[in-house]
Amino acid sequence: MSTLKEKTDELFAKWNRSDSPGCAVGIFQDGTIRYKNGFGMADLEHDIPISPSTVFDIGSVSKQFTAMCCLLLEEQGQLTLEDNIQKYLPQMPDYGHAITIDHLIHHKSGISCCIDVMELSGKALINFFTEAEVFEIICLFNTLNFVPGTQRSYSNSNYFLLAKIIECVAGKSLCDYAEEHIFAPLGMKNTFYHDQHNRLIKNRAWGYKPNEKGEFIGAQSHLTVAGPGGIHSTIEDLFLWDQNFYANRLGRSGQDLITKMLTVKPEDQDDYCPYTFGNYHYLYQGLKKIAHDGSWAGQLAELVRFPEAKFSVVLLTNNFSEFLDWNTKLIHEIADLYISDFYLEEKAQPEKNPPQPEITIDPSIYDDLVGRYSLSFDSGYTQTFTREGNRLLVESTNRPPYELFPSSETTFFPKVFEADFCFQRDEAGKPTQFTIYKDGQELPFLKMEQGLLSLEQLKEYEGDYECDELHTTYRIGIQNNRLYLKVVGAQWDCQWPLYFNQNEHFILRRDDFTQVTFERDESDKIVSFTLASYGIQNLRFLRINGSSPGTIG
Repeated sequence: MSTLKEKTDELFAKWNRSDSPGCAVGIFQDGTIRYKNGFGMADLEHDIPISPSTVFDIGSVSKQFTAMCCLLLEEQGQLTLEDNIQKYLPQMPDYGHAITIDHLIHHKSGISCCIDVMELSGKALINFFTEAEVFEIICLFNTLNFVPGTQRSYSNSNYFLLAKIIECVAGKSLCDYAEEHIFAPLGMKNTFYHDQHNRLIKNRAWGYKPNEKGEFIGAQSHLTVAGPGGIHSTIEDLFLWDQNFYANRLGRSGQDLITKMLTVKPEDQDDYCPYTFGNYHYLYQGLKKIAHDGSWAGQLAELVRFPEAKFSVVLLTNNFSEFLDWNTKLIHEIADLYISDFYLEEKAQPEKNPPQPEITIDPSIYDDLVGRYSLSFDSGYTQTFTREGNRLLVESTNRPPYELFPSSETTFFPKVFEADFCFQRDEAGKPTQFTIYKDGQELPFLKMEQGLLSLEQLKEYEGDYECDELHTTYRIGIQNNRLYLKVVGAQWDCQWPLYFNQNEHFILRRDDFTQVTFERDESDKIVSFTLASYGIQNLRFLRINGSSPGTIG
């Protein structure tokens, strides 16, 4: 009979290699570290393995620390969460609507994401940018994506601005404030906001990604923005942070501080995954699951807490591309190993669904499933199906392709995470849409038009377009019978293909999917387009009169 440690080791055995990046894993329960281990290499150049004391970039997991700083300043009477942000940042544009600190914390400000803006303006995210430069980029836009407080849209700009407000109120940098009021009191000696791109970090893990040949190359970035990300930490230090949620040692109000941090507002109760102060709220097997992940420069981190079982899992990896579709599945498998009795005995939950039965079907069925499908309520997010021999593959936003397996002629499932992909056909038997059923959520996707535009039709879109807000010019041209969009004067090879969707709608394929909608004048000539992605909406580019087709490639 294998022990729990052996079973946990087995989950990560494939990454326990000396020629590959890997991960560090921590499992905490009832105030103790029940398991900690490292797999793979922290530094492939110097043959340094990963251990529980390896320092990783935890990306957006940092947001809960930034939010805690705001709560501590509120407790100290130095700010209130209902304060208008222009009280502290008068340089911000006048949006015509008040934006509060609380709006920033809960991603309800409507401010465009600075990372999206930087990439779309042709800036290379591997470069170093000062805090002042990032702030200037955020202030470029004097319009919002929506009225503050009416929607939630994840934006790194929100937490960058929180860092600026903390600095203004506290009279010191976010890095120094967090060290004094969080890291030092909790004894987190190897945790810090990385705000100096040339800082030396002992025991650090370097991020990696595969190249076209499948060989690992470095995935470093000199962009160090404290607030939305920036924290470097270890399994052992994150145990100390995790335990503080059960017995708070920060500030003056004891456990009331934690209660405020984790309480979902009444207006957000019906959200699929409510968000509070850098924490998403889910259910897994009937248990509350509080989690946040983060990724940057080839690294991925996830901190998941099951408070009713006093059980937490931390997964830190420097192999982002491989773990992206595995991290949640691995954490759920760990929870199943350690606290499945808790589900059944304490919560009287039904047993988990049995594994999907894989059947054999005629691979020719895949042929008419092939194509591109867009999310019904956000056509900028797509799933693309392809057939390779007898295999059906799907590629989605920011993920490498993975295989789907049939459980019927219309229902398929992946093995890298738990979900069902169910196709619907019209009266003629042609697939028109499919729905992903995952974690109690239903995501409907509609099949995009498959008709291709002729070369003459494509030429109508060629030309240069400029955006005053972004201070950027885009060139649209044809290469290999396909439209491409190129950022003129970009810091890197900033060129993306445009895929025809329907009418005047195209999908711009970068790391995520961005919707481009062209507009015609009364004479039916293309005069402009608007661009929309998750982090930015309704960005308008006007065609430059008299511009001729430019060089693409």
